[in-house]
Amino acid sequence: MRKTRAETLVGLAAASGKSLHLGEGAAKEDRDRLFREAQRNGTMKAEVPDKWADKEVQRMIYGHDCVRVAEERFAELFEGLD
Repeated sequence: MRKTRAETLVGLAAASGKSLHLGEGAAKEDRDRLFREAQRNGTMKAEVPDKWADKEVQRMIYGHDCVRVAEERFAELFEGLD
């Protein structure tokens, strides 16, 4: 029940690790430019390299109620047991 969500979070963490820990060069300059633009606009849009700063991503991560999901799916999952 939690596998897909966990895989999504691991993917986000891996992408953040890759985009936030760049060496020198054009990719780092592009990333830094996106951060400056977001700071200037006072927003953190999806194109900002730090996906954890995106409000929708935060809502998906911190707004998830795993107990509620388990309660809603319990009957379905229990019936599927052999």
